[in-house]
Amino acid sequence: MIKWISGAVVVFLIIISMGYLNYSYQENEAYRQMRANCELLQLSILLNHNFDKSGGYPDKQEWLKRNSSEIGKIRCGRSLSINNGSLMDPWGNPYRYHKVSDGSVVLYSVKMEDEALQLDGGELKMAGKNPRYP
Repeated sequence: MIKWISGAVVVFLIIISMGYLNYSYQENEAYRQMRANCELLQLSILLNHNFDKSGGYPDKQEWLKRNSSEIGKIRCGRSLSINNGSLMDPWGNPYRYHKVSDGSVVLYSVKMEDEALQLDGGELKMAGKNPRYP
């Protein structure tokens, strides 16, 4: 009887810990999404500032070089990291930055492509998921 009760207690504790780990993961995922939204908004502000100064959006590499000090000041729960010439999102994937033929720019995280931002003429728009931007 005691072995059965101690076994049941162990199983109960395992189930509780599994639920806690799953809950912690969900919190982390929500926090990552919040950080990505914050970072995308801050990056779009920098890009629109660049548009106001030069009248257009730069190529990705040119923009990263010219704005590295401003990008380094962005704090959304962490510092933005640059890996192999790309800004990394909270999941470790590069943020996507695409210049479109009409002169606008689309900025998004692969993990959140339904929430892509389109920058057009210094204005910020929600682009949503768009098959033109792989």
